[in-house]
Amino acid sequence: MKIYKIGYILTIISIVLLGGCGVKDNYDEDTIAKAQDVTKRYIENNYDNIESIKVDEPRESPMGSIKVDGIVNGNAEFTVSLSEDFSVNSIGEKEGFPNRKNECQDTDCAY
Repeated sequence: MKIYKIGYILTIISIVLLGGCGVKDNYDEDTIAKAQDVTKRYIENNYDNIESIKVDEPRESPMGSIKVDGIVNGNAEFTVSLSEDFSVNSIGEKEGFPNRKNECQDTDCAY
């Protein structure tokens, strides 16, 4: 009886692990390029003193939006959340992130 329980548990664990490995949330090349481009333009147009922007490949958030992580000026991390139409929903800025441009304080500047 004990062997059957162990076998049953191992089977369930194997199915869960294999099912998780098969899940893909990758985007096509056009979506990746557009998400990265919008993210870079948003940061360049809305923040001061941007010297460099490195963005990672987009990922899907649990709520379904597109998330793009990256680094500005080699040390300040950020996460941008994009909607399906590639408009910026929000940006999470970590320590050292550049300040917002004065003209973009109340409303986002064009990107």
